[in-house]
Amino acid sequence: AGATSQPQSGKDTHLAYSWGVHTATLYGCAVVLHQPPTALQHLTKHKSRTISCHQLSAQLNNLQLQGDTLSMQVHHLSGCHSLGALVLRKCSGHLTMTPQYVDLQSLVLQTTHSSLQGHIRVSYRKQASPTTPWQDRLQLKIQLQQGTLASQELAHFYPYFQTHTTRYQLSGQVEVPIQDLQLTDFKVIFGQEKSRLQGHMRLRGLPN
Repeated sequence: AGATSQPQSGKDTHLAYSWGVHTATLYGCAVVLHQPPTALQHLTKHKSRTISCHQLSAQLNNLQLQGDTLSMQVHHLSGCHSLGALVLRKCSGHLTMTPQYVDLQSLVLQTTHSSLQGHIRVSYRKQASPTTPWQDRLQLKIQLQQGTLASQELAHFYPYFQTHTTRYQLSGQVEVPIQDLQLTDFKVIFGQEKSRLQGHMRLRGLPN
């Protein structure tokens, strides 16, 4: 690891710092959120006031901080949800974080029964005021190259899937502010007879 600092051009009252770490390894870690935001509570049917993940392990390569930009190669990330039934077996990709956006390229995500590959970018709207609802502050762009979602894992979030066992094959692009969902060139294949749904879609008013 190493670190350097140098004055920015023009005004030299602030320093532009940079540092790098070749490899960081985490194991046996846990994350606990007490009284998480309502948006996160709604992601699970249990509506718990505590959301936790345990047995977290990770290998992060080429961590670099240059000014206000942090980047790294996520070689491996795995862990379990507090309920134990949802297991993240692998997550990898190249992560870039700035005050304006979070970008995850070449994403590969695998759980026990599902998998996703693609690119995710979340941007923050500069013109949003502190009182603006969270769903109006974010711009979300997802390029899903291919994905498989299993109903037994979707059932952790939506009880409907508890009695509808199937696997969904997905691809397409999502580019939206959260409250104005637009799907482009999306494709969903599901069921034993390979039913198919594809095309374009726009949904306004989410997540209400």
